[in-house]
Amino acid sequence: MEAVRTMLQDSGLQPRFWAEALHAYVHTKNRCSHKLTEGKTPMEIWSGHKPSIRHCRTFGSLAYVYVPIVNRNKLQPKAKIGILVGYAVNRRGYRVWLPKERKVVESIHVKIDETKKGVKTLFDKVKRYDYAIYQLDQNLNNDSD
Repeated sequence: MEAVRTMLQDSGLQPRFWAEALHAYVHTKNRCSHKLTEGKTPMEIWSGHKPSIRHCRTFGSLAYVYVPIVNRNKLQPKAKIGILVGYAVNRRGYRVWLPKERKVVESIHVKIDETKKGVKTLFDKVKRYDYAIYQLDQNLNNDSD
């Protein structure tokens, strides 16, 4: 559980995402070699072939989920912005939390920006906005004196 705690703290996600973090950790750990398995990965022992880790990405990264044209009109964005929380369970793809919709979706059509943390990118804007309102209120109160 130490790895899960570290993943949540590093990503900035709330503790309620512990199950997503655990699943992502196990997914990655099963694709890494261990001393006890003589340099083989658990997936390699189970399936007989060495697994790929090309798809592995940083937990909590900023993610853009493509929206098919049949689900949007010409003026709507081509992607929904979210936070990478893991890997699809029964198919290839990623699990992305969409804060505006308050749900996790699975899709293979995801662009991931590992240079940006999703929580910081999405929610710092709100904090700055709240700060701007506070400053405006302070200025109005000072002008009325």
